[in-house]
Amino acid sequence: MMEFGLFPNMGKMKLYDFFPKFLKLLERKNINFYITEDVKQRFEAKGIFISEEHYKSVQWIGEHVKYVFSIGGDGSFLEASKAFSRYSVFLVGIHLGDLGFLNSILMENVEQRIEQILHEEYILESKTFLASFLIHQDGTKEALPAVINDIVIGRTEIGKMVRIQLWINNVFAQQYPCDGLIISTATGSTGYAFSCGGPILHPSSNELLVVPISAHTLSKFSAVLSNDAQIKVTLPEREKEVRISADGNGCYCMKQSDTLIIKCCKRPIRFIRFRDQDFWNDLTEKLVRKS
Repeated sequence: MMEFGLFPNMGKMKLYDFFPKFLKLLERKNINFYITEDVKQRFEAKGIFISEEHYKSVQWIGEHVKYVFSIGGDGSFLEASKAFSRYSVFLVGIHLGDLGFLNSILMENVEQRIEQILHEEYILESKTFLASFLIHQDGTKEALPAVINDIVIGRTEIGKMVRIQLWINNVFAQQYPCDGLIISTATGSTGYAFSCGGPILHPSSNELLVVPISAHTLSKFSAVLSNDAQIKVTLPEREKEVRISADGNGCYCMKQSDTLIIKCCKRPIRFIRFRDQDFWNDLTEKLVRKS
């Protein structure tokens, strides 16, 4: 019997109408399913009761199930990517959000896509993640969570400029007087980096981007770097501390005496896309025709 792991976004109100119908579809297809156990109480609070044996830990699902479905928006897909990044699962997203680029399945074609998955009619992609760590003044290292979208360095106060020094492969590149700096993967290029004027990369690309946020200089261009580049970020003496965001989560403090190191890394997780989907056409549809 085929088995699916399910990673639902409990914050999406559409989920509570969609999910019972989705489970009935899986039952008709003779597909067993396992749901991440952290959502059990919230389902039951909404009157959705599922047998205990269907709830499992992320680790159990990652070690026993081949296909994992993220159900929600792009944020849900990112969280599922990170949760299962160390497991050799095939991740695919069902889109319940508004504007989004990461999920391959729309609610109206769920049954068609499941049939394609059952017959292995899909394309597998690997995506680049970013690993980073802070080196403190005493030499200790603080690892930050691996991300699939971006790392953002800036202030917490709105409208406050910061000066950030960028080094590429230990060679000083530039000091940015700006509102912040985005280090993005190709996956993240359609997100915050794009809204700040960065280029869009195909999701199969391995390159990474450096995009300043509202740079206070004429040298405010973005940079595309190879995936073997090592990025180092430091602060000039006048900057006492900044904040670091990892895929929009967390708020890590970087002091003037710290050094931030960022580089690409690979994970065993792979991502499903379908052969009839064209990234550039989908991009035009979402960003141009619907604007």
